Amino acid sequence: IDPDRGRVEGPLERVTQDAADDYDPTWSDDGGTLVYRSRRAGRFAVILRRLASTAETVVTRMPEEHYPAISRDGTRVAYSVPQGDKMPIFVVGAGGGTPEQACDDCGEVKEWSPQGDQILYVTASDPSGIGLLKLGSSPNHTWLRHPGYGIYGPRLSSDGRWIAFNGRTDR
Repeated sequence: IDPDRGRVEGPLERVTQDAADDYDPTWSDDGGTLVYRSRRAGRFAVILRRLASTAETVVTRMPEEHYPAISRDGTRVAYSVPQGDKMPIFVVGAGGGTPEQACDDCGEVKEWSPQGDQILYVTASDPSGIGLLKLGSSPNHTWLRHPGYGIYGPRLSSDGRWIAFNGRTDR
């Protein structure tokens, strides 16, 4: 889609070819790398796909759902996964490696900031809250919250100065 005019350019192309359920895609800013969660063979996985080569890499695989996002420059993947009553956030290089735990109990990862130093998430303890995790710092679980509305689907603008989200009274 042309970002300036909002029109489709060229034919639609199928990105994934398997029969598994694939969810929550996020793209690098250059459009060359895609990260999504998938359920293959009864297990959930975070999949990184480089579109130029159609190569896929399994970032992590567990029996629980993951919530992934790729950094805008395409170099790192953040994901959260339920572990008992907590939902930590992990960060790993897009080329692989050992994941580092960035937060002990934050929530569902939604996306990276444009600068690549913060991760936007929906708080695990209260779905009416949006948190912001600055890497290397304590998370801010109350970055955005409303006492009467549930807040869903947050997204940052391309410059990181604005946030869009859905608000519902039925939490």
